[in-house]
Order: sequence, then structure tokens, then C-alpha cells
Amino acid sequence: LLAHLPLLLHPNPHAVYIIGLGSGVTLSAALRHPIERVVVSEISPEVVAASSVFAKDNHDALHDPRARLIVGDGRSHLLLSGDRYDVIISEPSNPWMSGVSTLFTREFFVAARSRLEPGGILCQWAHTYNISDPDLRSIVATFLSAFPDGSAWLVGESDLLLIGSTAPVRALNEGLTPAWARPGIAADLAEVGVRDPFARGGDLQQYASSAPVQSDDRLALEYSAPRTIYGRYQNTNVGRLRALAARAQPPPALAAARAGADAVKWRDRAGMEMKADSPQLAYEDFLQALSMAPYDPQALAGYVGAAASAGRLDAAEAYLRGRAAKGDAAPLQLELSRVLSARGDVKGAVTAAQHGAALDPSNERALDQLVSALADDGNEAALEQLVGILTQSLRDRPVTVYGEMRLADMRGDFAQAAAFGSRLTAGGGDVENAARNFNLLGIAYANVGDHAAARSAFEASLRIAPRAPAVLMNLGSTELRSGHPSAAARRFSEALFLYPTLKPALDG
Repeated sequence: LLAHLPLLLHPNPHAVYIIGLGSGVTLSAALRHPIERVVVSEISPEVVAASSVFAKDNHDALHDPRARLIVGDGRSHLLLSGDRYDVIISEPSNPWMSGVSTLFTREFFVAARSRLEPGGILCQWAHTYNISDPDLRSIVATFLSAFPDGSAWLVGESDLLLIGSTAPVRALNEGLTPAWARPGIAADLAEVGVRDPFARGGDLQQYASSAPVQSDDRLALEYSAPRTIYGRYQNTNVGRLRALAARAQPPPALAAARAGADAVKWRDRAGMEMKADSPQLAYEDFLQALSMAPYDPQALAGYVGAAASAGRLDAAEAYLRGRAAKGDAAPLQLELSRVLSARGDVKGAVTAAQHGAALDPSNERALDQLVSALADDGNEAALEQLVGILTQSLRDRPVTVYGEMRLADMRGDFAQAAAFGSRLTAGGGDVENAARNFNLLGIAYANVGDHAAARSAFEASLRIAPRAPAVLMNLGSTELRSGHPSAAARRFSEALFLYPTLKPALDG
């Protein structure tokens, strides 16, 4: 997104300069646009070498003939080369790193402005996490000292993009539609989530008022930033930024886009916010989608998933019960069952799932949830009865095979469960539940002692849902049982990185 945003805002970019290679994804995104050349500076040879690990994600960007790599200091090259660019993207590391804070000073921003072509754009990355409110305001104030009409864009809940230009950015008033139509751009942007600009010009000046401007000879940020690495400032920073956004007047193009957004657009934006690890924002936007399309199954499912990730299951339960009281429907009971299951109310989850299936016996998603609820409750007799009905009415449908797999697992027939799981995951028939199904297949293989097959199934699940702690734990346990303690430790560490208090991972 660091590349897409300024390049979408520029009407006709030809030359781009990027400070910081990282994984190479920003460079790759820039090359999606019809630019003529892009220069990227990376000070660390090790980072250049490591970028090859991400070749699939960056599309081997360094091998594109339009790209030129300079292994050296990005600021020095910008100051000394004399080259000019339509877009400059500054993607340094965090300012608590030694030497990095010089890329957040007034002198750097002024130098970058001097290297922009008329109408050129600078995109500066900053972060909302592990940084104090005074330091973040100071970064914004310093940026505004060189670009007083700049705008700020909150990406998810972690990243803040500052946009400055040598001239008014017409796209903020006229819209992004022509640039959005460039080949490959929409597909790339489907992987990330971007919020509306929370402020620009005077609004942004208000946010940064009285904050000190960082300069090369008075660079307090270099000393203050490391002292706040372990502070918990993100929620406070994001809250203040969003409060300012609520008061700010959005640019005409974005105001029009919001006013014209339908349920699908709100739902899709919420989905992108989930990919950007911003469940609270997604929760609100899924609610907006549901206000327009109350029974959209994707919006309902996304809403419950966002509620679980944002710690708002209580609110989700109240919302769904309130909706059901006014007009019951299978999709509402299905999602209520999922909420109750996530809260540990197994019996309640069964009751809601049974009610949902009774309201619409043809709803396979509701039937799938009923299978899950009965299996979680250990109710073999009821599950056997349900599977019998499914084999009569929906033979060979994914929900039926799923029911047969869960029933075989409950009976301890793990070889049969693995056979059903193999059928269920073959050919991609049940895309919606693919991660879950591969995980269950891995458990079945592990129970019959086929550690290689279990590992393969768990890894397939993680490729679909990389942040699933249960799957990471299952894979770690499989590695441990198969005599690979180092690999097991790596998987347990990954789970702890995502969920530091996860006791089974600590024990592992």
C-alpha cells in the first residue's frame, strides 16, 4: 500500500524512488503501475539477500528491468544524486533503531520535497504502535513543516501514511477511478485495507499543534523513541486519530465514495481490514454492511469473526439476539451458535444451531454449524441421527462428508475419519471451511500415527489461515511426536508470538 497510495494519487507517474527494500513488496507494488523507472535504496546487504525469500510475494521485483537497486544510505543518495522523481516513498525502519530517526527530520522532508518533480508526491511511513503520543505528534508536526497541506491515512490500526505534495492533490477532489483501472492495481489492493484520510491541512495541523519539530541538530526522537518500545500506546494513538477523523471534513472524492458505498463495498472493506489485522475497524464496517443487507451471510459471518478477534463477543450476542427477537431467521441463529461456541457455551450453541436448521432445513451452512455444535458437545447419538438424514437428502455434499468425518472421529475410527477428511479437502469443494477441514484431517492422521501426512495437512491449513493458534499447536505437537524438537519449538514460538499468554504453547 505504501506504493499504491501515492501512485494512485499521482495522475501520471514516471519515476519513483523508494527508501528501504524490506521484503520487496513495496517495490513490486510500484512496478504494477506504468512507470518508467524505480530506484530503491537499501542500506543493509542482508535485507537484500533476505528479500529473495519473498520472491513469490514480490514477483522477483529486483529482476524487473525498470528497477535499480542501490545498496547504501537512502538519504545520502537522495541528497547527493540530484535526480528528481514523481513519487518518493520513505519506508524506513522504526525510529528507535540507531540512525533511522534522521529519516524523520525537517531537513530530510525538505530535501525530499526539493527532489520532487512539479506535482510530485512524498509518502512517509510512520507507526501507531510502540510509540508515545508526543513522539507521533512530533513526527506529524515535522512532516507538516515541509508539507503544510499534507494528509494522513490510517492503514489498519498499526500504520500511518503521511502524504505531501508540491501542489494540490487533484485526486482527493476528483477521485481515483482512472488510476484504479490500471492493470493489476485492484487485485493488489484486495490484499490490504486502507482507511479514509483522517485529516489534512488545518485538521492535521490541529493534531500536531505545539509538538516539537525534529531537526538534524535537535533530534530528540532518537532518544525518546527507544524508551517507549514496550509501552502500550497503540489503542490511545488510534483512538485520538479516529476522533480527529470524525471531526475532519473529508475530501470531496472520498465523501462521495462513502455516500455511494453499498453493502458489498462496506463488507469488502471490512474484509480488507481483517486482513490488515484491524478487527475493531472491521467490526464497525461489518455492522454498516448489515444495516444495508441484514441477512447477507458473508457479512454476518465476517461480523462474528471480527467480534471474536476484537473481544466483542458479548456485543455480538446481544446484537444477534436482538435481531432474532424482531425477526428470526436461520442465518441469525447460525451465527449466534458460533458466538456461543466461541464463548464456551456448548449447550447454547447446540440449541441455536438446532433452531437455525429447523428454520431452514435447506441451509447447508446452518447444517454445518449444527454438525460442529453436536460434535463439540460430544452428542454422538444426535450427530448419528443428523448424519443419517444428511446421507438421505444431501448425499456427497460437503456438509454430509463433514458430518461423517466428525462422527467417525467421535467413534475413535480415525482411519475412517482421515478417509472422509481426504474426500472433503480434495478438489476445493468446501472453500469456506477449508482451513478447518485441513486441520481436522491433520488431527485424524496424527491419531493414526501418520505424522508426515498430518504435517502436510496442518501446513495446508496454515497456508489458508496463518494466524490460527490451534493449528500451530497441533503442528508443534506433531513435530514433537515425530522426533523433531527444533521444528516443534519453532511452531510453539510462532503461537506465542501471536498469543503471548497461550499456556499450551508455553508448555510445549
